[in-house]
Order: sequence, then C-alpha cells, then structure tokens
Amino acid sequence: MPKMGGIEMLTELRKDTWGKDAEVIVLTVVKELDKIEKIISLGCFEYLIKTDWNLDNIVQKIKNRIKD
Repeated sequence: MPKMGGIEMLTELRKDTWGKDAEVIVLTVVKELDKIEKIISLGCFEYLIKTDWNLDNIVQKIKNRIKD
C-alpha cells in the first residue's frame, strides 16, 4: 500500500470505534511468522497469502463470510 503498510493500517483501524470490530481479510505476500502473528493478534478474520489463492477462491471466501 502506498501510504502505510498493512500492519500499520490494521493497527489504526482497531483504534477507531467503527473499525475495532470490523472483520478483515488480509491478502498479502508476507510469510514471516512474526508479522503473521502480529496481524492475527490484531484480529483479522482470515489471513491469505496471495500466491496460495486464486481470485475465484478469494471471492468465494468473501461471499461465504457475507452469508454468515
């Protein structure tokens, strides 16, 4: 992301009243365990590594979550 990284964005989102409970799906190329643990600790709903998923799978995951 051009202005801030995903961890920073998620940290800021969680500070805000409307964003503290937002369900977030993280789509990233980050595979470093410490960063993954940090993102998960910030309460992301799903953590997807871009190279492991195709667009159809990602769209289906979003649709399934919206149904719930």
